[in-house]
Amino acid sequence: MNGYPTVSDAKRYARELQRDKQFEPDIERFDARSQMKVYGLNFLTVLSFVAFVLAKQPLWLVLPLICLNGALTLPYLRVFIHSEAHWGLAKGRIGRLYMRYIAYSFYHIPFEAYRVGHFAHHQYDNDAPGDGESLSRDRQSTYLYSREGIPVRFGIWALYYLFVYQFVNQVSMVVRRSRKQELWEMAAQTVVIMALDLAMILISWKFFVLIFIPSLAVAWIGSAIVLYMMHNVKLTDARYHHSVNSCSRFFNSFGDNVGMHIVHSLAPSLHPYHQARVNKLVEANLHPSQTVGRHYVIAFFADLLFKKKSSALSA
Repeated sequence: MNGYPTVSDAKRYARELQRDKQFEPDIERFDARSQMKVYGLNFLTVLSFVAFVLAKQPLWLVLPLICLNGALTLPYLRVFIHSEAHWGLAKGRIGRLYMRYIAYSFYHIPFEAYRVGHFAHHQYDNDAPGDGESLSRDRQSTYLYSREGIPVRFGIWALYYLFVYQFVNQVSMVVRRSRKQELWEMAAQTVVIMALDLAMILISWKFFVLIFIPSLAVAWIGSAIVLYMMHNVKLTDARYHHSVNSCSRFFNSFGDNVGMHIVHSLAPSLHPYHQARVNKLVEANLHPSQTVGRHYVIAFFADLLFKKKSSALSA
């Protein structure tokens, strides 16, 4: 690559970091901090519920609590679901049960369904449909039906991802690929989600209808935007991997370096503690379209606004 490190160089460096035992104490502290962030997110969601009920369910609290839960507590759970699936944040059995059965139930996707679906995403690697295929093998791929390797329209992709992939493809993969234990785990996690909903409805149906459901909708749309932007690049333009990085400092520092998606796609098992090191190896040789300087969601709406202005000027 014109003197730049190659894909093999990046993967080799990632393997070296993974094998280096001197970083294990730092990684344990990193995971412990992430675990505390999950507890904090859950605490804020519960606190918003308690505050709304104790304040006699005033309407003026609806919008602020939707902003809190829709923009922070629920979408960032999705970030840490990803960390739990790859590296396991909680080391003890009780912590693991809390993470996988209670903590992530607020996001309303059974953890086991997410885990199996996400590893299928890595297996098929955001592929484009091949000859004779109407859809990509990775049903989460941004090239879903584009043989040319051009990301499909966001609206179509998001509807498919949110309502078909999450509730049909992921669940069917658990049924086809998993052992009975994982099937029972997914069923139990679904029951916990239903119990959580029932408890909220019985205590305060207004919170559930006016705050929680809108917050979940905002969080799901935001998460869909993030996932789309992570692979919003033409297949032929991409270097190292057909992924896109976000340079948002908060998104990466709070969210386990999840914006360094090119490195994660190249070496999915590499712990986020190491990702910045490998990212420095490749970032100078990325295609310009493979880096956004802001949070993916902000970059998405900035691109949308730019396109509208451009079309207005051309008209």
